[in-house]
Amino acid sequence: MYYVNLISNELFWLNGLTQQLEEYLTGPNNYIEQRQFTLTELANYTGANGTPAYAAVNGIIWVSYLKVPK
Repeated sequence: MYYVNLISNELFWLNGLTQQLEEYLTGPNNYIEQRQFTLTELANYTGANGTPAYAAVNGIIWVSYLKVPK
Protein backbone atom coordinates (compact mmCIF):
# COMPACT_ATOMS: atom_id res chain seq x y z
CA MET A 1 0.00 0.00 0.00
CA TYR A 2 2.95 2.30 0.64
CA TYR A 3 3.99 2.30 -3.02
CA VAL A 4 0.43 2.84 -4.23
CA ASN A 5 0.21 5.97 -2.07
CA LEU A 6 3.66 7.12 -3.16
CA ILE A 7 2.84 6.76 -6.86
CA SER A 8 -0.57 8.36 -6.35
CA ASN A 9 1.03 11.39 -4.68
CA GLU A 10 3.62 11.72 -7.46
CA LEU A 11 0.92 11.56 -10.16
CA PHE A 12 -1.14 14.16 -8.31
CA TRP A 13 1.89 16.48 -8.10
CA LEU A 14 2.77 15.89 -11.76
CA ASN A 15 -0.79 16.63 -12.88
CA GLY A 16 -0.75 19.93 -10.97
CA LEU A 17 2.59 20.85 -12.50
CA THR A 18 1.32 20.05 -15.99
CA GLN A 19 -1.72 22.27 -15.48
CA GLN A 20 0.43 25.14 -14.23
CA LEU A 21 2.74 24.82 -17.23
CA GLU A 22 -0.17 24.78 -19.65
CA GLU A 23 -1.67 27.89 -18.02
CA TYR A 24 1.70 29.64 -18.19
CA LEU A 25 2.26 28.80 -21.86
CA THR A 26 -1.23 29.75 -22.98
CA GLY A 27 -1.76 32.76 -20.72
CA PRO A 28 -2.46 36.21 -22.15
CA ASN A 29 1.13 37.41 -21.65
CA ASN A 30 2.77 34.36 -23.22
CA TYR A 31 1.97 34.21 -26.90
CA ILE A 32 3.64 31.38 -28.77
CA GLU A 33 3.90 32.27 -32.42
CA GLN A 34 2.65 29.55 -34.72
CA ARG A 35 3.49 29.34 -38.38
CA GLN A 36 3.82 26.80 -41.11
CA PHE A 37 7.08 25.93 -42.84
CA THR A 38 7.72 24.40 -46.22
CA LEU A 39 10.42 21.72 -46.31
CA THR A 40 12.70 24.20 -48.08
CA GLU A 41 12.21 26.80 -45.33
CA LEU A 42 12.69 24.21 -42.61
CA ALA A 43 15.95 23.07 -44.22
CA ASN A 44 17.46 26.52 -43.51
CA TYR A 45 17.24 26.00 -39.74
CA THR A 46 20.11 23.59 -39.12
CA GLY A 47 21.74 25.25 -36.14
CA ALA A 48 24.68 26.37 -38.26
CA ASN A 49 25.82 30.00 -38.38
CA GLY A 50 23.81 31.03 -35.34
CA THR A 51 20.42 29.90 -36.64
CA PRO A 52 18.21 27.81 -34.37
CA ALA A 53 17.97 24.11 -35.15
CA TYR A 54 14.43 23.00 -35.99
CA ALA A 55 13.33 19.39 -36.32
CA ALA A 56 9.90 18.34 -37.57
CA VAL A 57 8.30 15.15 -36.27
CA ASN A 58 4.77 14.21 -37.33
CA GLY A 59 3.92 17.81 -38.24
CA ILE A 60 5.25 19.34 -34.99
CA ILE A 61 8.34 21.53 -35.16
CA TRP A 62 10.78 21.24 -32.26
CA VAL A 63 13.39 23.89 -31.54
CA SER A 64 16.82 22.88 -30.28
CA TYR A 65 18.98 25.40 -28.48
CA LEU A 66 22.09 23.25 -28.50
CA LYS A 67 25.01 24.63 -30.48
CA VAL A 68 26.27 22.61 -33.42
CA PRO A 69 29.99 21.88 -33.06
CA LYS A 70 32.22 23.27 -35.78
